[in-house]
Amino acid sequence: MTGPSLASGAYRTGGGAGGDLAAVAYSGSYNDLENLPALGSAAAEDASAFAAAEHTHPAEQISDASANGRALLTAADYAAMRLLLELVKGTSAGNIPVLDGSGKLDTSILPALAITETFVVNNQSAMLALTAQTGDVAIRTDLNKSFILSSNSPGTLADWKELLTPTDAVLSVAGLTGAISAAALKTALSIAVADITDMSANGRSLVAMTYANMFGAIKQTATTSATGVVELATDTEAGAGTSTSHVMTVKQVADKIAASPGGVFVAGTPAVLSNNATADFTVPAGKAQHRYQFAGVVPATDQVNLIIQASTDNGANYNVSISTRGYNYNAATIFANAASTTTTTGAVVLGDSSAGTSVGSDTDECGVYAEAIFSQPSGKRAMMFITGSYQNANGADNGFVCPVLFHTTSQITNIRFRYSSGNLESGTIIPLYLEA
Repeated sequence: MTGPSLASGAYRTGGGAGGDLAAVAYSGSYNDLENLPALGSAAAEDASAFAAAEHTHPAEQISDASANGRALLTAADYAAMRLLLELVKGTSAGNIPVLDGSGKLDTSILPALAITETFVVNNQSAMLALTAQTGDVAIRTDLNKSFILSSNSPGTLADWKELLTPTDAVLSVAGLTGAISAAALKTALSIAVADITDMSANGRSLVAMTYANMFGAIKQTATTSATGVVELATDTEAGAGTSTSHVMTVKQVADKIAASPGGVFVAGTPAVLSNNATADFTVPAGKAQHRYQFAGVVPATDQVNLIIQASTDNGANYNVSISTRGYNYNAATIFANAASTTTTTGAVVLGDSSAGTSVGSDTDECGVYAEAIFSQPSGKRAMMFITGSYQNANGADNGFVCPVLFHTTSQITNIRFRYSSGNLESGTIIPLYLEA
């Protein structure tokens, strides 16, 4: 089933030739359009009247280019362009220099450069023989001067110019010029003691003295109550023994001892005890008498006896037979250990097995304080007498005396002290030898 067409006019309801629809709907003509835009004259032209999208123009058509610009654009090649721009490579004025393969300029086009070198030479011949150029410097060690080369002729002496320095010489000292000697300066200065403004009267007096008088002026003699300078005693003063300010030399002391009728005791090396098993002493040959001083010799074990032994073979064996007869007493009471004993293993010089007559070791007990006197005439038996005090194992104060007889006429070389058990815990035994 079909309806009427637009062309037949069956649907035309108003306006226009055909009814309600616009005329262009029926004619299709551009001119039947309403509200058409205003078009320029180009719209009326044929397409052939316009240039293609891709096209060329000669340089002369570039309206805003100068004549030089058009000439540069139409040059045949780069060389022609450089020529037009006057970019000519070369080394003449106005040319452009070209870098070499290392990217550097040829030295022939660079101005001469003066690079100063410094040479140290020790004489004129060495300076003139230098390979040098203008501006180089030669330091002459023989003259203590420096020269600079003013040309490129280092062999010409006149071309070496001395470098001058400001004068550093002292113009004058105390009115003196030139080389000034110590004597001339001393004479020129002529400083007197009175010119030293901060010197005391004693100081001024001192500097005018001789060395001997200076020493006498400033020394302070030492005395037993004041420190000072100690002077040596003369032999007369040493012999008289009356000076309180002069001291004797070692020789003067030795001469004094030798001149003494009874001699003097000289201390040997003390035995400082610290848990020692024994205290051994070498008996010096040729000594008239020996003494051994006990100072607080405390045993490590409580309730022990003091033992003495002797050797005649330099301490290899302590086996000399010894007899003792000791007496221990307290408040005038003599204890029972007064019996005589003879032994080769060590003789008791104080104490027995009882607490009242043995040496104690408690912290409040002070040990043995005693002195033993030993003597052995040549070829005879030796004797010792020992006496002193101690605290027994009960803490009481005891005294004791004990004669000792050594049953040998051989020279005794060593003396040993020990306790009957345990060590010598502390204290000191000092040997003294009589210098006849």
